[in-house]
Amino acid sequence: MKSTLFAVIAVGVAACSTPRDPNALARKVKGCEAAFRAATTPEALAALTVTDERCHAPLDASAVGRSNTKTLDTKYFQVWTVRRVKAGAPIGASRGCDPWEDALDLARTARSRSALATVDRSAHAKAIGSFEALVFVSDEKAPVSTGGGTFTPGALRGRAFVYDYGAGRVVCAGDIDTASSESVPVRYRYHEMNVLDEEWKRNLAAPKALERDLEAQLRRAITTQLKRVR
Repeated sequence: MKSTLFAVIAVGVAACSTPRDPNALARKVKGCEAAFRAATTPEALAALTVTDERCHAPLDASAVGRSNTKTLDTKYFQVWTVRRVKAGAPIGASRGCDPWEDALDLARTARSRSALATVDRSAHAKAIGSFEALVFVSDEKAPVSTGGGTFTPGALRGRAFVYDYGAGRVVCAGDIDTASSESVPVRYRYHEMNVLDEEWKRNLAAPKALERDLEAQLRRAITTQLKRVR
């Protein structure tokens, strides 16, 4: 089938008192990483009970029916992290403990307890509401540009978990099944007087546009297909 080219786990970090020295922040870094590892083991994920309630995590995906321009907005891709993992492969280290690691670096040069407290509050504010979606991919087919303004759609299936770094646990889970849009906009610049340049630039831009579209559809699926866990 050819379509036309048109021209999870989430983790949370809990609040705590202001540290008296950088060692307290170092313990927060270790605690954040330990919480992630414990919550994302195969045994822990298998023990989760998925409810019928919609995932409450504010992942802010574009609503169905909005234009592709909105769907592919740069800020939309920066709201939360999506990590794809082959089914059965190890997840790896946490990617959401950066606020505490950055705070620890700043704390080592802090000259007063008030400065240290400011660093801690800033890190805590960044950690709260920070999510990461872990997608265990069971089947994936990349979209392929076939030239002449057409493409073969991509598709992705698997199971996703959302880890809330503010809460330190997995808060949502569910199966994912998504595919490329029927029509994908491709934006590029070319010399109007050179027809060959237009085709060349379009062919260069198409693969990236298709990749971003499938990523957008994956994010939308995570926000609409996942359910709360307990």
